[in-house]
This record gives sequence, C-alpha cells and structure tokens, in this order.
Amino acid sequence: MKRIYDEEIYPVFNFKNKHLTSLVIRSIESNTLTVEMIGVHNTSNSTKTTNGERLPFPKKCALLETQRICRYRMRIDSNSNNNNNINGHNQWYFISQLCRNRITTVCDLFCYLRYVQQGLVKSNIKDIFWQIMKRRRNIALSKLGFSPIAIVND
Repeated sequence: MKRIYDEEIYPVFNFKNKHLTSLVIRSIESNTLTVEMIGVHNTSNSTKTTNGERLPFPKKCALLETQRICRYRMRIDSNSNNNNNINGHNQWYFISQLCRNRITTVCDLFCYLRYVQQGLVKSNIKDIFWQIMKRRRNIALSKLGFSPIAIVND
C-alpha cells in the first residue's frame, strides 16, 4: 500500500488546498466521501451574480482554488467538527471535472481493495493483480487530465 500511496495517490492529489486534500484522503480511506453531480435538484448552493440571478454552476474549485466550472460537489461525512458549518451540517465543496475524475479513480481503487480484503472477490491472484493495475492506470490517466477508461471484468 505504501507504494500505491507514493506512486499514485499522493501525486494525483497534489492540489493547492492541502488541508482539504488531507480531509479527502482520510475520507476515502474511511469510505465516507460523497461526490455528486450538481443538477436541478441540488443547485440551492449555486452561486449568484451581483444582480441576484443564479449562475448554472459555481466557478471556483475548492481543491484547486482556481476559477473552474464546477459541475460536481463533494461532502466529507465525518464526526469531526472540522468539516461542519455553523449549523452543524457537513459542508459541500464544489469541485471541477478534473478533481472529480481524480477522486473517483482513487475511490474505485480503494473500493476494489476493500472487496479483496473482505474476501468478496473470487478470482485468482493474477486476475486480481490485473484489476488493480487497470485501476492504477485510470489514476494515472486522471492525473494527466483524461477521463478514466471503463473497467470490464473479463
């Protein structure tokens, strides 16, 4: 696991907002991260212009801390108060497509590794190895800004 962290996870999560990045990594490890597309049903937190009209999507990515169209949002579900707003609710962070792809590829790898650890994957070692490598490839692709490739079980 140390090698996967050093070669894949830390480089792909080299975002400007270091504090939020560390919260995201801890949340992925504990399986408490929520990422969803911003749509009609959840645009109540969308940004407003000076004349009061709503913009379709927020324009600043919380992880990159730069101007990007953010079609996704994430929430780090935790019991710690570091992530709660003044109302005691978990805070939503707007993220760009680039950040979303990076986060979801790492989540996919962690989910698969959890399944292997729990004994839910009934494949031989060689097949498990190649499934892990496909997920590592997707992490590398997302680091370069590409969308991940769908993984099909052979």
